[in-house]
Amino acid sequence: MASDVIRMGSLEIDLNNYRLYREGQLLRLTPTEWALLRELMNHPNQVLSHRSLLQRVWGNEYSTESDYVHTYVSRLRRKLEHDATNPEFILTEPGIGYRFNADLMTEVASTVTSLPTEDVVLLDPLQDRNRFINPLPQHVESRYVGRVAQRALLRELLLENTRLVSIYGRAGVGKTALACTVLSELQQTNNFDGMVFLSATSTGITFGRILSDFQTLLGDLPPSQPDPQATLYKITHLLDRLSGGKYILLLDNLEHLQDPITNDLKDQDMETFFRVALEQGSTLRILVTSRYPLNLPRTMKVWERIVPLEDGLNREDGMRFLRSSDLDGVAGLRESSDSILGELVRRTHGLPRALEAIAGILLESPLMTPDDLLADEPFLTAELGEMFVQGAIQNLSPDAVRVMELVSVFERRVPLRLLEAFARAYLDQPLKPIVNRLVRAYFLGYNTDDRTVSMHPIDRDYCYQRIPLQASDGYDKAALHRYAATLYDEDFDWEAPATSLVDLANPLAAFNHWVSAKEYDTAAQLLLRLDRDYMAIWGNYPELADLYAHLMGQVSAPETNIQTVLRYGEALRRVGRLTQAIELFELGLRLAQEASNLQHIASALSSLGWAHYDTGQFEDAIGFWEDALTNFRQVGDRFGEGDLLSGLGWVSYLVGAYDQALTYIEEGFRIFGEIGGQLHRIGVNIGDSGVIRAAQGDYELAIKNLREALAITEVTNSINERSYKGGYLAMALLLAGSPQEAEATARTALQYDVPANRHVVAALHGIALAQLGRPQDASNAFEKAKESAENLLKYTSRLYTARYARALALAGLGLLRDEPLTAAIEEYQRAKAMCSTAGVIQSNANLLGALMVYPQGKRLAPLIALVTNNE
Repeated sequence: MASDVIRMGSLEIDLNNYRLYREGQLLRLTPTEWALLRELMNHPNQVLSHRSLLQRVWGNEYSTESDYVHTYVSRLRRKLEHDATNPEFILTEPGIGYRFNADLMTEVASTVTSLPTEDVVLLDPLQDRNRFINPLPQHVESRYVGRVAQRALLRELLLENTRLVSIYGRAGVGKTALACTVLSELQQTNNFDGMVFLSATSTGITFGRILSDFQTLLGDLPPSQPDPQATLYKITHLLDRLSGGKYILLLDNLEHLQDPITNDLKDQDMETFFRVALEQGSTLRILVTSRYPLNLPRTMKVWERIVPLEDGLNREDGMRFLRSSDLDGVAGLRESSDSILGELVRRTHGLPRALEAIAGILLESPLMTPDDLLADEPFLTAELGEMFVQGAIQNLSPDAVRVMELVSVFERRVPLRLLEAFARAYLDQPLKPIVNRLVRAYFLGYNTDDRTVSMHPIDRDYCYQRIPLQASDGYDKAALHRYAATLYDEDFDWEAPATSLVDLANPLAAFNHWVSAKEYDTAAQLLLRLDRDYMAIWGNYPELADLYAHLMGQVSAPETNIQTVLRYGEALRRVGRLTQAIELFELGLRLAQEASNLQHIASALSSLGWAHYDTGQFEDAIGFWEDALTNFRQVGDRFGEGDLLSGLGWVSYLVGAYDQALTYIEEGFRIFGEIGGQLHRIGVNIGDSGVIRAAQGDYELAIKNLREALAITEVTNSINERSYKGGYLAMALLLAGSPQEAEATARTALQYDVPANRHVVAALHGIALAQLGRPQDASNAFEKAKESAENLLKYTSRLYTARYARALALAGLGLLRDEPLTAAIEEYQRAKAMCSTAGVIQSNANLLGALMVYPQGKRLAPLIALVTNNE
């Protein structure tokens, strides 16, 4: 070419600066699309073979993946051409390759001065990857036709501040394709700061995965929380973090998460995510595709906008779809008459998946014509798209059907390299040529970015049903799942660093295959390792609860079964399902006692203690822990002993037994020192000692201990402890008469923004500001405390710490605004009804006393009397 800048009709292409304009609108190309376009334009009017383009663009190691070229040429045509089904710029030479039509060049220039400089699109692949997390569930090519009104509506709803957009329709109607088409268009704009794409049939959909992917996108989401309401905290923080920009979350094929009878979401954390996201509101747009409408409460339904998609394509669009599915003209569809194509559309009800199957049959059977299909009456009389697709699969060659069955074993996208290893045991021919044909014939999907193979849910269901349950030759469901699990196990490096569920994709897939193979003991051992080494540390308890549920009543090895029951109970406790958790702990205790396993008996008793602690039943918790402590000492478990002594110390503080609390904590401190490597636990104990000293009135020693504990958090990088111990240090400083230092300390603790402690620290900040004579700032702090407490109480009404914090905030607001204290009185009565142990009462009375320093503070005297009155 004479220049790197050309004009062709309405196109302006600047290869040097990577800019493409069509009719003055800047379009986005991916780096691979730019490389392919440059290669074609560097050889004007010259036919380049598929093999040649593969090697020039993708590298010498590529020679048979012709679907890469076909896919990317289709994507380029969609962006360059006015009508991608009748291309003018990139022309097909059937059976050979493609050529760039240079005859349409009308002007060549060495520089382009008319191109605007604003909105320059950066083409760094890493930047694009960081803005768009996960590939779209479906490649959108130029053959997408029709649905003009639905596409316009969907685009408009996403560009507006619509909280939930739902595409509902039956299987095979094109819900995913519609969503991916519009999202692909929006990816070319600068309207959104980021998008996360999840599909139940490829990536999986859980709240943990949502959080992990947004953490990849944003880089600074909250650390794991140990509290039962961790999910709520994380949702609130995520939405707060997203409020600074515009984001889209796609949840594709959500019907897999819905109850088939009620249409409710089966996953409690996903239900909570929807509820909070819709009620709280943010700049996050949630886009859902599902066969069934979500069963949402009326208060949430008002935030949903529905794009219905029940009917197939009309006759004209269906015919265009068939022709666009035959870009190279080898299936006979491009040249068929309207009457033939129209009849094919009518008999398939215009369902896109069924129309794809027609194109696939013809592409896989060169001797078959569209007329032959029309003559096959039994094949085309099926009333449902699903049944039609089944007939299309039955028409494939035996090897192609075998590959389809092998892919169906994998519930989600499978890496091509693993599929190749998997297929060697069950296929006599090389896999890649068959996969290439099936991709080209629309029976399989292939993502060139991560080199994974996928299939439509309709096809997967049918192909998986074809696999026998048992077979003498070893080709049955259990054997296939065992082999798939082994491959995933071998493909995971346990020594490599892992920071999120995405990094655990292989062992989690192995777990699911072991379960499907009914190898429950192996699955349990794998899950216990994932729990201990990764997921519990990250706070992925909702996901753990779902996984452990598959194992209940199935594990045969006694010790593995006890561990599984107890860890399942712990996961449920951490997500707030305390009744079920206690039942499992009691079951684990019985099993451990039957096995005379003192270690597991101690663990079960310890877990029962923590469950009763969560509900405020402190005396019961102490009883369980004392029994557990005896067993831990008998088996020599020093860490378990130290951990329980720390728990006993804290609960003793809450019930007002301060001397006993210090004895427990000091003993735990000594044990952790002897074990070694327990700096975090030592720091917690030092800080807890400071809290108890403050309750005893020894503020000097309390402040010293708490500052030492905070210094340790700098080494251990414990965000939670910085917030909690920072709050307690602010309280000690307030009680010691140092409001200036208390204000600075509380302000610093608030910066860590631990949702489980935000309401308490904000209330302490309000007291310090009130003592410093800053009523407006104090009012703002109390409002923040009140709002934070209410967010927690909305979903956990028995959380006594939040109830006391809200009461204190109401008292502060009433005092500062010279308003009646009626609301504060009522809230303190509710709080006392939940928990009124001596330590809790004294702590809250001390805070009210600190607030009385403010002018007119004597108005709070009735509140202090109410709190301290034990009648």
